[in-house]
Amino acid sequence: MPPTDPDALVPLRVSEGWTISYNAFRAGDLKGNLLQANHTRRNRMLDLGWRPENDPTGAYALVVYVGDFTGPCLYGRNHKRLDELIIDIERLFEAVTRGEL
Repeated sequence: MPPTDPDALVPLRVSEGWTISYNAFRAGDLKGNLLQANHTRRNRMLDLGWRPENDPTGAYALVVYVGDFTGPCLYGRNHKRLDELIIDIERLFEAVTRGEL
């Protein structure tokens, strides 16, 4: 559930094996870079940002790559709704941890 405090980080259930390398994910934040997480054992990187940056008509851009930004993109989706985005992030954390993605 999204936080009610606009300065609070959005709480996420992070599965085993993930390292959060960057987290500025706050509800309503329109920054380009919001969250980056890596799963070393599975060689995956999850990245979240707002595109276009600072544009209220934009959307959250969620992607998963093999390795890093230079690797193939395994998953990409844009979200307007924060609640749906949180569900998708947590589902991706689990899928990668289980070796499904």
